[in-house]
Amino acid sequence: MVPLISITIPTYVLIATIGAIIAALFLYLRAEKYEIGFSTLLIYAAVSGITLLIGSKIVFAIGSIPLMENGITFMKILRRFISGGIVFYGGMLGFIGGVFILSRIRKDNSFTMLNFFAPAIP
Repeated sequence: MVPLISITIPTYVLIATIGAIIAALFLYLRAEKYEIGFSTLLIYAAVSGITLLIGSKIVFAIGSIPLMENGITFMKILRRFISGGIVFYGGMLGFIGGVFILSRIRKDNSFTMLNFFAPAIP
């Protein structure tokens, strides 16, 4: 944990934020090579960021099912989804899924877009 102006920021969040900023800069510099406009890049970043969070939360909720006491209910899973943590692999799958689905909707080449975003996933 890193104390910052009476707010404690977990180290994981700090490192993830720094990584996201570096990945965004890398993609911005790489966009010209793939002939991707800035507005397209922003749309893909927003959608894949949302699907990244959803995917990481879903995998966390699924992974916590064995830990539930007194049976599994929809409300317990929903509570884990909303207030639980995040899982890297779920986020990675969510990110890839978001890019793939959006490229299909926008009729962009899915493999080109996945190839463009691949270095930014880890």
